[in-house]
Amino acid sequence: MTRETPRTRNLAGRFALVGVVNTLVDYISFNFFFYAGLLDLLPAHLLSASIAIAGSFLMNRSWTFAHVKHQPWGPQLLRHLATTGSSLVLTSIVIWFAAFYLPAYLAKVVAIGISFAWNFSLSRHWVFRERA
Repeated sequence: MTRETPRTRNLAGRFALVGVVNTLVDYISFNFFFYAGLLDLLPAHLLSASIAIAGSFLMNRSWTFAHVKHQPWGPQLLRHLATTGSSLVLTSIVIWFAAFYLPAYLAKVVAIGISFAWNFSLSRHWVFRERA
């Protein structure tokens, strides 16, 4: 088991703050696209999540994980896209099923919670890992 350090807490706090900002962007844009009648449920989810994914990569690379000796941005971006792409597939399935039982805005909240846990774990240990 890894011992939690002040640096780990700081990193988690920064990741959470970036997550909150991008979650708000995702949530607000999703509700706008869907409830304004511009897009159906899944297209609204995919577009709003894609906007948040771009913001997440830029903010996490330049601020949250700024202390990491980064690999070139290309391979790191590919790992980020694989992480968030897999999260997008997972959350699309979740939101589709949850929308049968919950209003769309609550189905999106469930999907966001799952996405946060998935993305933090992979971002910390794979996408933004320190170079040897």
